[in-house]
Amino acid sequence: MLDICVSAPGKVILHGEHAVVYGKSALASSLDLRTVLYIKTAPSGSSVTLTLPNIGLERRWQTTDLIDLYETLPNSDAQNVSAVGKSTLRCLQQFAGIAEEDTDPKQLAVIAFLYLHSLTLSTLSRGDPVSLSVVVESALPTAAGLGSSAAFAVCLSAAVLMVAGTVSRTQSKWESGELELINKWAFEVERIIHGDPSGVDNTVSTYGGLVLYRKSERMRQIKVPPLKIIIVDTRIARSTRVLVQRVREKCSKVSMLS
Repeated sequence: MLDICVSAPGKVILHGEHAVVYGKSALASSLDLRTVLYIKTAPSGSSVTLTLPNIGLERRWQTTDLIDLYETLPNSDAQNVSAVGKSTLRCLQQFAGIAEEDTDPKQLAVIAFLYLHSLTLSTLSRGDPVSLSVVVESALPTAAGLGSSAAFAVCLSAAVLMVAGTVSRTQSKWESGELELINKWAFEVERIIHGDPSGVDNTVSTYGGLVLYRKSERMRQIKVPPLKIIIVDTRIARSTRVLVQRVREKCSKVSMLS
């Protein structure tokens, strides 16, 4: 039986919150608040269940239906990271009963799960059917700018790559190449959820610590003494996708900001 537990931290951006989207440097730190993903299997039944109790999400699919869906998608190789194409995205939306224009992060998390889970097609197709339960729990508040979606993305990417046999099933033994692959797939999950992310969130959640990040450059981890940061949760939910788009619209009107 396959049982997996993987976790990833949230993040706080100390400098360059929106500038990082436009190729400027950002300084960000991981937080001692984590998301944890559990995968458990049972020998009876043949279904896949996704549960995110923090946001009240639970979806269940028959394994045979998932196999039929994944066989219609372009061949995916866990070693070669690829963005979700428009036709693939539409297939996943139709299968999940999600409208094309729906930008609810809860629904986009379902799409991201299905896309990455398709990497396990060869595993699903061989051997006796089993029931698979995927549960994601988090100490991070959602829509608060603390990287809850990035931590989800990293956990999901790592777990799928574990199942596919691409990375070690022992998190503490991941090597640099494995971390890089996890980070790249996590970025694709972030793209599904947020549209045009900078990549800083998933990078900090993958590697941890204090990170100096700039698009198209290798991130640099900075050694500093432990930092004490006071974070206040206003409990006013905000969409990263919407905020990034608003800033983009303002930048397009003022050329000196771009």
